[in-house]
Amino acid sequence: MRSRTFRFRLRSSHPAPERSSTNLVVEFFNDSDLWEPQQLNFTMPGFRLYLISLLLCQHFYLVANARERHIPLEQVEADFVVTTSSDWIVTAVEGESGSCSMPLPASRSSSWPMPRLWPSSRSA
Repeated sequence: MRSRTFRFRLRSSHPAPERSSTNLVVEFFNDSDLWEPQQLNFTMPGFRLYLISLLLCQHFYLVANARERHIPLEQVEADFVVTTSSDWIVTAVEGESGSCSMPLPASRSSSWPMPRLWPSSRSA
């Protein structure tokens, strides 16, 4: 049974003072081994729309938690890999927050908490 792998990456900025998400970019790693920006539309494959919705939900959760905890999140970079069986059943979901940057207050040490998008590996 042959598996399928789908790779996405996300980047967003969260400028002060309100820290709203701006410059949100979702890219898909296509069959030509190139990152392709995603513009949601009705002709996009439904399964890809589903996977993008998972990524955007995780992003929203990360940003909302940072705001709730008063963590001044400046930008997010994340990778998202989904593996399915040949019959499109999700068998693995992996996510990695490549970079979450925020200004460090002078009163805090380098142990300032870094938010993660989700655990580095988990099964669906």
